Amino acid sequence: QDASISWINGLACGRQKIMPVDPADLLDDILGFARIDRSPLHPRSISNRLESLRNWAQGQPHHDHDEKPPRRVTAAGDPMLIDANGKMHHYWGSALMVVFNRLGVITALEYVGAIQDRNYISEVWRYELATSKYKYRYLDETPGESRICTGEVTVDGPTFEVGDDSWPSERYEDDVSPEEFFNKFKPAARTFSINGKTGTFMQGPDFGALHQVLKRPVTVSKHLIGAFGDSVRPEEWMQNALTMITEKSGYHHSDHGKYHKRDCPLATGNIVNTILKAQLVQFACGLTVATMMGEPPLNANPVVF
Repeated sequence: QDASISWINGLACGRQKIMPVDPADLLDDILGFARIDRSPLHPRSISNRLESLRNWAQGQPHHDHDEKPPRRVTAAGDPMLIDANGKMHHYWGSALMVVFNRLGVITALEYVGAIQDRNYISEVWRYELATSKYKYRYLDETPGESRICTGEVTVDGPTFEVGDDSWPSERYEDDVSPEEFFNKFKPAARTFSINGKTGTFMQGPDFGALHQVLKRPVTVSKHLIGAFGDSVRPEEWMQNALTMITEKSGYHHSDHGKYHKRDCPLATGNIVNTILKAQLVQFACGLTVATMMGEPPLNANPVVF
């Protein structure tokens, strides 16, 4: 195992007998149901559940969600992600982009829908944690250059910058994604963790696993964050998780083949499951801090749970 991910096992010291739920069992449960639970995602239910998470975390400090990162990950038409350094990863179908700021706080969930044959991205519904509102953007006719991993260049595919919040929504302010759009996101759909500061990415757990967290964010976050032992500071752990995205940009555990650059890290075997669990904890922590109430100070330091 690479030294840069040795911190992943940091939760081990948090298995305290006083915890009503063992965090390791909880993570196994989430991953176990990731592709079994095929219940649909409901946009208003997500908002309500995250509001419950907000209530649970009320009174804790949080951070400015309006930070403008200097580098971006590009999503291109024949579904692929291109990081700020040119690393590319090709995938299939609709995918969720989880955007983290420099502190490891989730600023947005960007649901990128693909057309029916799954070959090209077509639209984005962006859920912004700071405002609890959705933004919509149609991509089919967006001009731009779409590169595929073989090196061929085509100009007929849409592109957009993941994490960019400067574009105006093409729907009314209080509109939410229609449920038929969310039907594109099956349990096996791809998710990607995006470091919005450095313009880097890693493939995350299947969408079904993150859906399990979104269905019960209070329970999951409460037990996972509560499992950190005295020797593990959650804010430092979140920073380490964010650093891993930068250092291992392009990492994936599926969709690997001749259409991928050799410099994109690929993992196989038991370490994949370990990384998936770490990413679930990262997702839960990032959601929790993002939903905390109160305005951050101008010179905010990393959050302390």
